[in-house]
Amino acid sequence: MKKITVFVMVAVLVVVGLSCRSGTMEKKQIDYSKVKFESGSNYSEGWSDVEFPVLMDVIPDKDTAISFAQLVMDLMQKNEKFPDYVPQKVFYAEKDEVWIVSFWPSIEGYTGADCNIAIQKKDGRVLQIWVGE
Repeated sequence: MKKITVFVMVAVLVVVGLSCRSGTMEKKQIDYSKVKFESGSNYSEGWSDVEFPVLMDVIPDKDTAISFAQLVMDLMQKNEKFPDYVPQKVFYAEKDEVWIVSFWPSIEGYTGADCNIAIQKKDGRVLQIWVGE
């Protein structure tokens, strides 16, 4: 009887654990139209003087850098800039702690310009966007 009770308890825990895990794997959908928007003067105008309080890096790895840069590229592509450009290369400048994500079309033999986005690892600031060759 004890074995059956233990087996049932373990089975219940496994099912509950898997159901909780599968729920966290789904991407949360947010209705941005319900987010309150305000504009005007802010209490702190010296943003460049603010010490960054987060103890972790905002862009800790290459996958996060690529995802973040893709968001920036998506905004540019909405304005019909750089159509068909996709992330092709990521470079990490160790000394400056900056991620550089490079985009160009996935066209075999493409020899045109690339678009590069430099992102600060510590706070996620986009430091520069430039077009190269």
